[in-house]
Amino acid sequence: MNRQSGLLVAAGLVLFGSFGCSSGGKKKDDKPKDNIVRTYDREKRLKSEVPMKDGKRHGLARMYYPSGKVNLELPYVEDQREGTSKKYYESGLLFQETDYHDDQVHGIQKKYDVTGLISESRFEFGMPCMGLKEYAGGKERSSYPSIVIRPVDRLQVDGTYTLELSLTEGGSKATFYLGQLTSSGCLHSGLVRLPKGRSATSAYQQFALHPGQFIMEELNIIADVTTRKGNNYITQRKFPLAIEN
Repeated sequence: MNRQSGLLVAAGLVLFGSFGCSSGGKKKDDKPKDNIVRTYDREKRLKSEVPMKDGKRHGLARMYYPSGKVNLELPYVEDQREGTSKKYYESGLLFQETDYHDDQVHGIQKKYDVTGLISESRFEFGMPCMGLKEYAGGKERSSYPSIVIRPVDRLQVDGTYTLELSLTEGGSKATFYLGQLTSSGCLHSGLVRLPKGRSATSAYQQFALHPGQFIMEELNIIADVTTRKGNNYITQRKFPLAIEN
C-alpha cells in the first residue's frame, strides 16, 4: 500500500483563500486563515488540492488524473491521515478504500473492480494482519498459501541443519519471520526476518552446532505473502525443532 504524504509539492504552489488585513484602524489578525493549496503539472493541469487550516493539512485532499478525473480522496485531521481514503479508476469506478488512524493504515482495506468487491485486508497501525479475503465472481477464494518446511540435515557433514521454507501455492513474493504475531494476529517490528531463499517466495533458517551441542524448541514461522492481486496474506506454522550434533 503507498503513502500520500507527498501531496504538497514545494514548486509551483498556488494559494487560494482570504488572509487577514488591517483596515479602518483595526489591529491586523496574524492568525493564518483557511485556504486550499493547489499543484499543477507542466501542462498546467490540476494535480492536487489540499485544504489547509492554520498551516496544517485539514480536510479532504484530492489528487487528479491528467484527464481531470479524481484519482484519490484522502482525509486529513491536523496534518494526520484520519478516516477512509478512496482511490478511483480513471473511469470513476471505485478501486480501493483504506482506513487510516493516527496517520497509519488501521482497519479494513477493500479493493474493487467492475464485478464488485475483490478483496478485504486488515491492518493495525500500518502492519498487515491475518484474515485476508479475496473474491472472484462474488465467491471467496477457496484456498490460500501455506508454509512448506523442508529440513536439510548436514550435522554429520559440516555441523549444519537448515530449514528450507516455501509455499504450497504461488504469490508474487513472500517474506518469512520467526516469532509470534500480536494477540490480534498482526505483524510487528519485533519479529526476526529470515534470509531470502533461491526464489522470491522462499527463505531459510540455518543452525550450526558444535559436537555435543543440541537444540530443542518449538519455532513459530510466519510468512507475509504478496498475492497476485497485490494483497498481504499472513500465515504461520509451528515446527518442533530437536537436533543434536
